[in-house]
Amino acid sequence: MKKITLTTYLWRCKRQNLITLFWILLGSLCVTANGWASGQALAAIVALNFTKFFYWSLCLLAVNLLWSLQLLMVGKMEEKSIQGMDVEIRKDITEHLTKLSYQTFHEESVGTYQSWLTNDIVMINEAGFEVLSLMISQFLTITFSIIVLITYHVSLLATTFIFVVLMLIVPKFFQKSIQERALKVSQANEGLTKKVLDSLKGYDELFAFGKKSWLVEHTSHASQKLATQKVRYAGKMGQLMGSSNGVSLISQIAILFHAGLLYGKGWVSFGVVGTSQYFAANIFAGLTGFTANLGELRAVTPLFEKFFAQTEAGADGASIEPLELLTGEDVSYTIQGQQRLKEISFEFAKGEKYALIGDSGSGKSTLLNILAGHLPDFSGKLYWNGQELTQRKPANWLQHVTYVNQTPHLFNETILDNLTLGTAFPLEDVEKVLQAVGLWKFVLQLPEGLQTVLAEDGQNFSGGQKQRLALARALLFKRSLFLVDEGTSALDASSVAALENILLADPELTLLLVSHHLSAATKEKFTAIYTTTK
Repeated sequence: MKKITLTTYLWRCKRQNLITLFWILLGSLCVTANGWASGQALAAIVALNFTKFFYWSLCLLAVNLLWSLQLLMVGKMEEKSIQGMDVEIRKDITEHLTKLSYQTFHEESVGTYQSWLTNDIVMINEAGFEVLSLMISQFLTITFSIIVLITYHVSLLATTFIFVVLMLIVPKFFQKSIQERALKVSQANEGLTKKVLDSLKGYDELFAFGKKSWLVEHTSHASQKLATQKVRYAGKMGQLMGSSNGVSLISQIAILFHAGLLYGKGWVSFGVVGTSQYFAANIFAGLTGFTANLGELRAVTPLFEKFFAQTEAGADGASIEPLELLTGEDVSYTIQGQQRLKEISFEFAKGEKYALIGDSGSGKSTLLNILAGHLPDFSGKLYWNGQELTQRKPANWLQHVTYVNQTPHLFNETILDNLTLGTAFPLEDVEKVLQAVGLWKFVLQLPEGLQTVLAEDGQNFSGGQKQRLALARALLFKRSLFLVDEGTSALDASSVAALENILLADPELTLLLVSHHLSAATKEKFTAIYTTTK
């Protein structure tokens, strides 16, 4: 994958960034012109030339009015640029996540990914884009100030050059440690986000057992870890700023002393002495900020490396046709020395219906997770229409598989969005699947109908309604193989029977249903029933 850095997004949003650059450039010109005009006005008043003094005073007024306009515009333009680049970063991160395999994605927690898309973006803005904007302003102001000093007397260039080199050397002693501490701040942010999410999701359990203090304790502990890392980062930045400021102050005094000697020789005007420290401050105070900001800017690089470090799953380029026959030979699964699924062989033909039964913990859900591509490191052989699947990328055959578990996730979006997931299905198809699962009348009674927005995790729906909605979504996508893992567990017996009959009656649907309770009447409708054992 091509290396992604700040430059990637600066270039991608170059039009808006060039507009921002114009306003930054104008600001630096105003800073320089303000010092130049002040020097000229001072020289004129010392020479008792009141006409020139009045002229340069008017120039100062014009420069400062323009400067006010620049300050009004630059903040807005800079924020517009940053927000545009933030959108691109989040888009790239999420697109990268979609290319990961199921297992690779779950190597990190949801809290970690959330931290990437929130906390780390804030850090990139503050230590990346905002710092870069400031550095450009500093660089331009430094450059213009050096040019002015040279016009005063060329010998000032030598003194300026010596101290500029010295100030550029100082940050190299802090660069590596600043990068390391910035990464630790990012990791501590991830830890806090994960801990907060985990604790808040368990609020009901904490409430039930009278242990709400757990929320405070765990959040405070993770927050303290973040605070410690931020203080360490600030400490290292403080060392850099202190060292750079020390050199900067000495540099400004040296320039003032040099200008004083030139005035004593009669080679420059008194106005030069008066403004030499102004331009020296622009140069060396600017360099102090520039070098410190450079350390912050480099600290952002590890964040981009972290975002895109995970291996992309990709596809092997060989598509697979819809299911005709799925065969398993001695399929099993072991993790950390514990066998979750004992060897099982099976054969699922197109349009046939199969049940999977067994004691709790015997591996029923594990088998469905294998067939859904969630556990690719299984043992045994799987064949799709006679083609072995273990050598193929899951993306090529999972396009024909639907997996419905007993706790389906519903998005904080409309009912229609939850069903279609952005696909433009005809509304008559949507109505058909809702009728099939017994939800259509319920939806019609809602004030907003299909546009009703579900609360977070579908909390404004009952467990049974959520399962019906998940089944309707699965039916709408019409995949070849339909995996249902206790997908009707929240329904009453009559509703379960009605929904199972719908699935069993569909001639195009190849069904594998996990259930603890199959009625005698339902059992007769399955082509075969497989049993897992401990």
